[in-house]
Amino acid sequence: MKIIKAAKKYLVFNKNLDYKKYWNKRYQEGGNSGKGSYGELFEYKTNYINEFIETNNIKSLIDFGCGDGNQIKSLAPIKYLGFDVAMSSINICRNSYNDDENKSFMLYDPNYFSNNNFIGSELVISLDVLYHIIDEEDFIKTINDIFSCSNKFVILFTSFDRFTDEPYKAGTHVRHRDTLRYLKNIDGFEIVKIEPKFDVNISSASFIIMKKISN
Repeated sequence: MKIIKAAKKYLVFNKNLDYKKYWNKRYQEGGNSGKGSYGELFEYKTNYINEFIETNNIKSLIDFGCGDGNQIKSLAPIKYLGFDVAMSSINICRNSYNDDENKSFMLYDPNYFSNNNFIGSELVISLDVLYHIIDEEDFIKTINDIFSCSNKFVILFTSFDRFTDEPYKAGTHVRHRDTLRYLKNIDGFEIVKIEPKFDVNISSASFIIMKKISN
């Protein structure tokens, strides 16, 4: 109940929630990225990503949805670029990692992002982000932008079957979708692994690993 009450103060109660304004206001008012970036889920995701980086000798990473930056505080020391739709998020991360030469941060807006093989990294991640994108066009564009930046791997931590149990409620900041249906339409990439859920009582998200198909 405490989590629900804490989140409500950031909500704009209308039919179409502006998720960008929601997150910008949330961080401006001292809110954080949520329980997914702290505690057990923080440890689980950090260990998983770091192990993947080591196993696959990853040297560069782009993160769609850096949030308050807590999730990356124990990230392996590789070249990192964090995007977020909230300017307040970028300001927090820039201040937190000002002395870290490996990390850079940029404001992201799907309406103004155009990448023709200019921005790229070996690994692109997006953790607990996709189901917070309410607008359908922005959701599709963000997925396309994620894959446009990947030279080899994409790791998503998101829900893909929760939509059957939890239809979207107008005014809320979570919208679950049939995510796999969208991912199967991505040209040039294949799903190589879907991890079991960490704990269904804590999160409905799973790791989805995708790899670029060699031409």
